[in-house]
Amino acid sequence: MSKLEHKESCPIQGENINDWSRNDICSCSNFQEWLPHIAKDIFWFNIQDVGSYQGSIYAIGTFEKQFLIYEGYYGSCSGCGAWGEGGEPESQEEVLKSCTLLKTKEDAIRHLLKLDRWDKPDTDVMLKALDEVESFLK
Repeated sequence: MSKLEHKESCPIQGENINDWSRNDICSCSNFQEWLPHIAKDIFWFNIQDVGSYQGSIYAIGTFEKQFLIYEGYYGSCSGCGAWGEGGEPESQEEVLKSCTLLKTKEDAIRHLLKLDRWDKPDTDVMLKALDEVESFLK
């Protein structure tokens, strides 16, 4: 199973990023570490950062026995969602607002294949992650 684990070395504690220093936020400086840290009740299988200084984040997981597809983004400048300046979700509830929950693998596949942005995720990898979610939920 390929569940992504939060790295215990990440020093961030608490629920409000305004209480953390910039160094704390940057020490969990990618979404592969951040999403499992901030949304601990979601079982993550694949998280993709599609971009560089700005871009989109896509993820596959499961929450409350449903398939989950996360779609997020980040900007490149102060005031436009830059990482460490408010571009990252601050709570599990905020993460869930950017998720689509689906009851069946077929519905999840349809949703995934409809993602139509210039910075698309690697859908082959995400389809494999949906297979893993399906096996996990059985």
